[in-house]
Amino acid sequence: MTPADGHIPGAVNIPLGRLEIEVDTHTAFAKHEGEARSLRERPVVLYCISGGRSARAAAALHRLGFANPVSLAGGILAWTGDGHPVAVRG
Repeated sequence: MTPADGHIPGAVNIPLGRLEIEVDTHTAFAKHEGEARSLRERPVVLYCISGGRSARAAAALHRLGFANPVSLAGGILAWTGDGHPVAVRG
């Protein structure tokens, strides 16, 4: 299995090109409507394959008022390389 075959368990997929549009309206966050402001205060970990796009996404979330967006160093390649679990897309 390669990193492209799965995702980090519990992750929500929002492509970088749609992030600024969908961050407040994505269905994964609908259940948190009353918590929208507190969600912006919590750490948010972003990742991509190698860490480049997720660094740009973290900067975008910071501009949108997120207090602590961070990019996973090395992306999912580093995650799987360190032996962490990956959920299979299904």
